Amino acid sequence: MDALPSELISYIFDFIHAPSALSNAMLVNTHWYIHGARNLHHRVKLRLSPGLTTSSSDTIIIFMKRLVASTLSTAHLIHHLSISGITSFDVQSLILTILERATAIRSLDVHELRLPQGELHIPPDCCTSSAFLPNLMALNVHSVQLYSSLCGIRRLSMIRIHHPIDEPPLRMLVLPTSPLVTALQRLQLVIAVADCSNVVTSVASLASALEAAPLCSLGLQFVLDSPGPVSWAEFEDTVIEMGPSLRRLTQLQALGLVVRPDPIIPLQAGVTAGDQLREAVTKTLAERLLAENGLDQLVRMELRWHGWVIRGGTWISLARTQMLRMPWIWPLQELGAVSC
Repeated sequence: MDALPSELISYIFDFIHAPSALSNAMLVNTHWYIHGARNLHHRVKLRLSPGLTTSSSDTIIIFMKRLVASTLSTAHLIHHLSISGITSFDVQSLILTILERATAIRSLDVHELRLPQGELHIPPDCCTSSAFLPNLMALNVHSVQLYSSLCGIRRLSMIRIHHPIDEPPLRMLVLPTSPLVTALQRLQLVIAVADCSNVVTSVASLASALEAAPLCSLGLQFVLDSPGPVSWAEFEDTVIEMGPSLRRLTQLQALGLVVRPDPIIPLQAGVTAGDQLREAVTKTLAERLLAENGLDQLVRMELRWHGWVIRGGTWISLARTQMLRMPWIWPLQELGAVSC
């Protein structure tokens, strides 16, 4: 086996996909270990439990230590890393060591990771170092603070921020000097606004700042500060007023728009509310938005709790579990990741 050329071994391992098969193959020798780890650790999902420390004998801690071991370290082989759960300051230091060694990471998903101080804290000297996460392109985080600390020198093409952000951070997010202006392809935000008029203003600001970006997917959720329900007439006017701004995003193919609280659809006398009626009324508004603004390039449209894939003029309903607004939606999720 040692006589086999490295290129041939690498080619053979490309046909092995099952994590159990890769793990067994890695036991042959150190040479095979690295080839197996290249495929097995390409995507890594870490699910942490409360109470874990770096001295724990739990499988996940052993695995994390092995990623940065002095011999046969494999952190540099990770391209996509997802970390979730509740953990301690002690384990945070191990996470940071992994991130420092994982120089090939393309996407980082930590939106469900919680520590005593809230989110993962990355030291400023790491954030500003070109050697820290130099290849990062996609970031899925809970709040804008972690995004802000990492975005400065990195050309991110995919961003999702789950916690509502208000106007000042939103302006900083899309500064004309930001690398996002030329790199961003997918963006999902939750934005806190005072009322529906501010929804239109926010969309206009985003569209103006990202007009030159290769943006193909945009998901926006607006959380209104004002109490009380939103009328359907107000929501309808708001959506239509977004149209001229959305026209500026000429490469946009997927659009999701949500206003919370959800607008109330008026019913005619004798008509019972139902999901089919709500979808029909919402679809009519979505079709109007596209038709009146020439948004013919869109192949996916989501409005409120309803979504459609558009193929040859036919609107095909999406399952709600697949909609951009769902917290678990992250385009880089794929099967085959090694999970601990």
